[in-house]
Amino acid sequence: VYVDTRKLKQDELVELYHSAHCFLFPSLGEGWGLTLCEAMATGLPCVSIAETGCRDFFDEDVGYTIKTQIKEHPLEEYKLKKCRMHIPDTENFINQMLKVPMEYPEALKKAKRASERIHNKFTWENSAKRLVSILYFALIGPRL
Repeated sequence: VYVDTRKLKQDELVELYHSAHCFLFPSLGEGWGLTLCEAMATGLPCVSIAETGCRDFFDEDVGYTIKTQIKEHPLEEYKLKKCRMHIPDTENFINQMLKVPMEYPEALKKAKRASERIHNKFTWENSAKRLVSILYFALIGPRL
């Protein structure tokens, strides 16, 4: 396992994703999951949770999902005694990782669909429309 802490330019980051065979994201929970979006956008096969923020864009159609269980867990470094987290199932995670090389042509098809999803759905224009919709609803409320 190599942990890369460099600050990369966008073209260097894309090159890094293209140098990999798979992106693994066994997170305990995400507000969004930007690195998963980046990997998906480059067409890299992904193994990830499909919970919390990732639920908005990641599923079995575009990658390999990891089963999770919601458990309480303390986060002492943040002085939190009880936090509910999506704990990835280790055995399922390993099995999902093994699927990628065993069925690589299918993994690449999923990755292509993932890239198309990110590029088509998560544009600046679509994000602006969604924000306007949320603000309109918050300010005006539902109309009958």
